[in-house]
Amino acid sequence: MKLKVLFLSSVLIASAAIAGIAQTMSQPSISDSYWVGYDLDGVMTFNFEKGGILSYRYGGNSFRNGTWTQKGDVITFETNKRYRVFNGKLTDQTITGTSTNEADKTWETTMYRLDPPNCDPTSFIIAGTCKPIKSPKPAGKPSTKPKPKGR
Repeated sequence: MKLKVLFLSSVLIASAAIAGIAQTMSQPSISDSYWVGYDLDGVMTFNFEKGGILSYRYGGNSFRNGTWTQKGDVITFETNKRYRVFNGKLTDQTITGTSTNEADKTWETTMYRLDPPNCDPTSFIIAGTCKPIKSPKPAGKPSTKPKPKGR
């Protein structure tokens, strides 16, 4: 009897583990993808870089001080040493969820995947095609070109 109970318990545990793995694998990774959405005061773009680094752009400024994780369809990220925290859900080409910040603001955030993935992050448009990248540069690195004098 003990052997039968042990066997059935093992089968149930293995089934639950397999179901959990299947759920996690059912959503494609957002690693190395660009997303855009209206966020509080304007359009914001997000680059979910490989290795869990989040770079983003809003108000004409670019930042690379965030981190992100994905567990199945659950997406979380934080920016600026957890000044802002986002928890959401990936559904097809959309991420929706709730953002909170240290200023006690809470708001709903919806992002849309940009396709094709070689979009110029300075020219994101919510609908339609994007401007292709002329020369890919890592996010957050400033240009080293000197400014022309006299202008």
